[in-house]
Amino acid sequence: MYLRCALAGRFSQRYTSAFLSCRAAHILIFVYIHLLNTYNTPAMFRFVTSITLVILIFACQTNRQQEETATSTDTDTISRTESKFYKKFIGKIGDLDVSMDLYKDDTLFQGSYYYDKVGILLNITGSYNGGNGIILEETDDEGSSTGRFEISITDDGVITGYWTSPDKRKKLPVSLTAAGTDYAQITIEDKYSENCERTKSAANKPEGEQSSFDTMCSTLKLRLVRVKVASEAATKKINNTITDKLCGYNSEGHTPCSVNDLLNSVFGDGGIDGFEREIACFVLTNEKNVLSISIDDNHYLFGAAHPTYGTWHLNFDPRTGAVISLEELFKPDASDELITVLVKNFTLQNGEDDWWLTEEDGVTNSLLTDNFSIHPGGLTFHYNPYEIGPYAMGAPSVFIPYREISHLINPNSVIAPWSKRQ
Repeated sequence: MYLRCALAGRFSQRYTSAFLSCRAAHILIFVYIHLLNTYNTPAMFRFVTSITLVILIFACQTNRQQEETATSTDTDTISRTESKFYKKFIGKIGDLDVSMDLYKDDTLFQGSYYYDKVGILLNITGSYNGGNGIILEETDDEGSSTGRFEISITDDGVITGYWTSPDKRKKLPVSLTAAGTDYAQITIEDKYSENCERTKSAANKPEGEQSSFDTMCSTLKLRLVRVKVASEAATKKINNTITDKLCGYNSEGHTPCSVNDLLNSVFGDGGIDGFEREIACFVLTNEKNVLSISIDDNHYLFGAAHPTYGTWHLNFDPRTGAVISLEELFKPDASDELITVLVKNFTLQNGEDDWWLTEEDGVTNSLLTDNFSIHPGGLTFHYNPYEIGPYAMGAPSVFIPYREISHLINPNSVIAPWSKRQ
């Protein structure tokens, strides 16, 4: 209501000023026309014509400046001030409770949301719609359209607008607000380092021995998430664990003690050989009892046959900062049946051919990997290249809804309440 009143006030002020300028112009022109009728001489005609043109030009210029100023001011009411952010929103679509995790990167948006009663994530991506509005396209894991958001976000973290079904038969109001401090607060940090010394030494090579890679610098791009929770000790524990995980992927084979050491890896032996690397952290789940973080690592060593890449996950209890292990989520004797459910769902979602899933392949037990993420609707297990198939098969994942494994879940675990909901 306040936003509507503010916009209405600015609209009124803007067009009242414009009206007064035009009204004043009309009055003055009327006066000069009266003078022309009274003193009908060539000199008076030239004088009145010149004055009339000056008044019209001044009035139009003033109105245009007022409109430009008003347009600039109106834009400030919408949250464009932050070039990038992660925010969690909670509220309703129609009468249904929902939770949304949203990233902004310049003018682009991406994230996911779920209905509290179901817990299955729906992907959302979009951008500003030319003005203050935002369009978010909603898709399922198959990439099929499942809806569309037409919304706006205020600087104080309020989302309003509409959700529309793909067939446009349903149009429901959207009302969300930014979650409070009882959820993890996330800050995004982008860091970059490069080493171009190798290009200088390569310039001294004989002309026939130089390659295209000799002109390329070693680079590392890092998108880091910094977490803040209620407990200072838990905050420190979570951020240190994320840093340790990042540093554990250092291509030089040792674990640096800080993010700066990771960034400085471009100046080590690997940097001399030359590489391009991008590491990005994302928040997948942000709930009061679960915080799930993913780390994507893409690395290309100059001259290699192909890049190397992988995704790793960390699941935290934000109340303590402790890492949540797979073992504590399930009953002690759940492994065999859980593997059976995993294989069944994996083949349904990824096909049967060329995967290493049988005992003869020797990797069946590794399906119960610690590389998993926790969601309100189920668990996602992720496998990097070569773990359960050749490089050409990529990095598959499998989603297991809680309803299929609810009888295997530890009743004291953090996912037990979600499993009962389904």
